[in-house]
Amino acid sequence: MTDKTYQDLINMNYRVLTLLGMMTAVLMDVKSSQPASEHYKFDWILQALNDVVYFNKPIPPLPENHLL
Repeated sequence: MTDKTYQDLINMNYRVLTLLGMMTAVLMDVKSSQPASEHYKFDWILQALNDVVYFNKPIPPLPENHLL
């Protein structure tokens, strides 16, 4: 791989993580307007983002009794 290819990958990762951060903020706003019975959907996606991005863990399984 060339230096340009590495730089392109770094730039793409930066943009993707920036979008994920913005999406997280939007999800938190939407979650606050939903009934508590619907919060599990938002909690799962936020947990999945944290696990993958910050902890390098696999995506957690969907809640069995509340499939999306």
